[in-house]
Amino acid sequence: MIDAPEDLSPEDLSPEETLAWAKGRLDEAVREITQTGVVQGAMLEARVVWALPKKMLIGQLRDSGGEHREFWIIAGDLPTDCVDAETCATPRDAAKHFALKWQLEASQARDPEVRRQRGLNQDLDWDSVSDRLASMAEVLYAVAAEDKAWRQVDVDD
Repeated sequence: MIDAPEDLSPEDLSPEETLAWAKGRLDEAVREITQTGVVQGAMLEARVVWALPKKMLIGQLRDSGGEHREFWIIAGDLPTDCVDAETCATPRDAAKHFALKWQLEASQARDPEVRRQRGLNQDLDWDSVSDRLASMAEVLYAVAAEDKAWRQVDVDD
């Protein structure tokens, strides 16, 4: 897991190794997201847009079927998540969006009434879950704020 913004130093990987890791992780993330039912098209295209090797990636997912919807997708050593591409203009904006979304979800997870309304397992240690999600949100927001992390944006040509 990414513990702090200081973890921005890239792994000692070649560009080919970075791309292979990112594409493999993106394939896994697309499978996870299709299992949730967010996208249901049989004609999905995904590409890596930005990666912090062995830590996180942001990609674009396009459902080329009926509705032609596009999404930003995030994956790596943090939760896999997606958002409609119309919500964010750039991968950096998407990172900020996910950070704020997770911060809100962490706050809501602490509320027993919200958990009950969503049908969540009341026996889990929700304080721990909330703390972990909030921590990942804070690190992701710090990464999004760090200019040096965004110098090389386009990973997949």
